[in-house]
Amino acid sequence: MKTQDYIREFFMIFFIRKQIILAIMAAVVFAGVAITLLASPVYQAESAVVLKGGQVLDDPTGVGEGADPKIDAVTEKDLFSEIEILSSFSVFRRATEQLAEQGRYGLSPDQSAEIRRFAGNIASGFEASIVPRSNVINARLEWGDPQAAEDVLAAVLDAYLAQRQQVYNPAEAQQFFKTQMESYQDNLAAMENRLLNVADGQRLSDLEQQVNANVQMIADMQTRLADLRTDRLKQQKLLAFLEQTVNGGDKKTFFYSSIDNMALGDLAREVQGLYVDEAEVLQTYKAGTDRANAVQRQVNRMQGMLQNEAQNIVAKERATLDSLNGQIELIDGKISELRAENRELNRSALKARQIQRQIDITEGTMRTFDKRFQEARIKSETSSDLFSVSVVENPQAGPEPTFPNPKTILPASILLGILLGLTVGFLLEFFDHRFKRPEDLTNYAGIPCTFSVPEYS
Repeated sequence: MKTQDYIREFFMIFFIRKQIILAIMAAVVFAGVAITLLASPVYQAESAVVLKGGQVLDDPTGVGEGADPKIDAVTEKDLFSEIEILSSFSVFRRATEQLAEQGRYGLSPDQSAEIRRFAGNIASGFEASIVPRSNVINARLEWGDPQAAEDVLAAVLDAYLAQRQQVYNPAEAQQFFKTQMESYQDNLAAMENRLLNVADGQRLSDLEQQVNANVQMIADMQTRLADLRTDRLKQQKLLAFLEQTVNGGDKKTFFYSSIDNMALGDLAREVQGLYVDEAEVLQTYKAGTDRANAVQRQVNRMQGMLQNEAQNIVAKERATLDSLNGQIELIDGKISELRAENRELNRSALKARQIQRQIDITEGTMRTFDKRFQEARIKSETSSDLFSVSVVENPQAGPEPTFPNPKTILPASILLGILLGLTVGFLLEFFDHRFKRPEDLTNYAGIPCTFSVPEYS
């Protein structure tokens, strides 16, 4: 049995199984190309939040006065607790409900099943991690659209801040102190209702402003009224002149030259020209002839149009005078209404001032008790809100998808195709015990080979 040349054996096996090896390589590379071209792109949006040492106020004497700040350092447990809150399904559902309220991405508040599915998609594409040696948490979301990835991640961060506030600062802790204020609030609300009823739904300052506004409106209307009365007097004189001019004199040969109107003047000049033409025709033709009658009819028609135009001007100026009279009457009525309204407003303002003094006394008591309530709220935050959090980087998505990435998939598919093809080819050759070459008889069976005939199938 001869010693084998392993390099030669390797290449022999490669050429024997080259069809299978190349086919597998081509299939894997084709699959990589298909994934690169046909797979739905996935984009990644990233953001970061930082946890800071919470500066907590403890003010037993007054809000904002004599504060004794206490700063608590952020521990690793705090960071992992924040990641658990940030990655909780409650946060994803709250973010989805927020998007549903905005009517985005086809979501609706009454589609509970769709909201759960959308929240599940967020959970499957969301990842949060701690930046080493820092208090920063990186949040990443994979989505099929870069803008949607940014919007959804922003909604997740908003929901996280709201959920965190609900976890560390529950409203129930302050409920006891809130109930103590309800009696003062009820009394204040009752007095405010009385004030609204007296002031007809307005505040005292609104009443005073309304009175001042009415006084100013009356002054403006009186000025306007004086101007309108002056205009009415001018219009009356103009109308009297027009009526005397239009209705007096010989309408048949009157050209209204004293009326300043461009259209009427143009029409009068045309009529004058027709009279001149009529005189010239009568010098040539006798009255009663067809030519003379035609010119006479044209003169009569144009003279009628001139008179109608003059009457229209009179009617227009009369309508202007009627409009001025209507405006004067309207403004007179409005001034009377405003004066009557001011009398009522002054009476209401007097009663409102009395109630307002009672409200001021009650509000002083409310402020004193509210100060105590804020002290209790700050103390409750000392034991519940141990630290604060801020978004240090708004969600940003890269312009290129993270999947499929041709620079990664294509080289990997080529390498995988080569390895898989060679592996399958060598396995097939290893388990195939047939004699394929003449020297196999000598190498494996120890039988000398006299001759061989190639197999053609």
